[in-house]
Amino acid sequence: MLMDHFTRKIIFLFLFILSAKVVSAQWTIYNSSNTGGIQIDAVTSLKINSLGKIWIGSLDQGVSYYDGTAWTSYDNTTTGFPNVYIKSIYTSGSQTIASTGFNGVGKFASGTWTTTNSSNGLVNDDVRGVFPDPGLHLWYATDGGLSVDSITQWRSFTTSNSPGMPTNHLTCVYVDHQNNNKWVGTFGAGLLKLTTTSNIYTWTKYNTTTSSIPSNNINKIATSSDNKLYVCTDAGLAIFDGSAAWTIYNHANSDGAITNDTIQDIAIDDQGNMYLATPDGLVLKTSATNIWTRYHSGNTNLPENKITAVDINSTSGDIWVGTSASGAAKNNRSNLLSTADAIINAENVGLFPNPTEGEIHIVLDILSSSEEIHFILSDITGKEITHEVERKINPGIYNKTFTLAGAPAGIYLLKINTSGQALTKRIIKY
Repeated sequence: MLMDHFTRKIIFLFLFILSAKVVSAQWTIYNSSNTGGIQIDAVTSLKINSLGKIWIGSLDQGVSYYDGTAWTSYDNTTTGFPNVYIKSIYTSGSQTIASTGFNGVGKFASGTWTTTNSSNGLVNDDVRGVFPDPGLHLWYATDGGLSVDSITQWRSFTTSNSPGMPTNHLTCVYVDHQNNNKWVGTFGAGLLKLTTTSNIYTWTKYNTTTSSIPSNNINKIATSSDNKLYVCTDAGLAIFDGSAAWTIYNHANSDGAITNDTIQDIAIDDQGNMYLATPDGLVLKTSATNIWTRYHSGNTNLPENKITAVDINSTSGDIWVGTSASGAAKNNRSNLLSTADAIINAENVGLFPNPTEGEIHIVLDILSSSEEIHFILSDITGKEITHEVERKINPGIYNKTFTLAGAPAGIYLLKINTSGQALTKRIIKY
């Protein structure tokens, strides 16, 4: 049977909302096709130093540096640069270290690159991460073990010379400057903690057997002002209090925002808001309101969904992300937070038919979960006709029908209220 006019209109409205963009969170895109000076499209790492300068590492094009005005690129044609395949970047105000997959690390200081590899200290040339300890000694996580540059001499930790170390396949390293513990991510053996007492090194293992960590594949490690450890895994984000308590976030408890449990990277701002890089977009969890929001190519102008890296410019408030094949993008934190606080996509509230003889159908694009949404229908003077409350609304397309049957012709107001948002739409009854 052929669809009637009303049914076709409803389907059209539904498809329109599905395809619409959330225009309040527009991104500025940087890649080889639209930005002079940057040649990077496949971003593997992105870090912002204490001066607010951005360093971006690529899969096969070296690194690019942005001082806020111009881009500078470094690759195999640059004297002292080790290799164009960049695994990770560490940067401070005075020094930047690019870890490569084939030739150790490149250190950039005072305008010059120098190479450190297995020929002059490292245990392995496939370096996955670098981090300094309180004494400014650099710790290197490699695919062949852990190395530390103690200035006077190098020391390496491997399964053959460090009892209790379960694997040499390391993915990242983080040093807790409060107590000087070294936290090491691995591929297949979970999270490791290296402690030192009277020159005795001890490994503590946190894996799916010995702890509540959800995966033994660790991608990144970070911390914030709460001194908790934030561990990005292939099965969600694991937050560890340092003793025994774990908090896990994944697709099951993120209000639908985490759609792919592989967390590639994390950034945490000074308000405690979390920004997660996932293969299915950037996920934001607000600290004050616990609202989850996913930004992707379907609801913003992000060029793709595969987010590989994320960092925060604490000076400007800009959030930078790297993508797998479309370069880097930035957006200001205030834009993202204002969008996250919105329960309903105000740009795409559908009412049909309007004007109406009686029934009015509403279609909403729900951005994040809401405990309550109030629908208040009143006449033009503000006299309330009906007040309905919908509870436990999940993200997605939401449909509701009201009736003005029996009401006189005129103008009516539909107010849609959440805990932090109020919308008003006008309805004409004839």
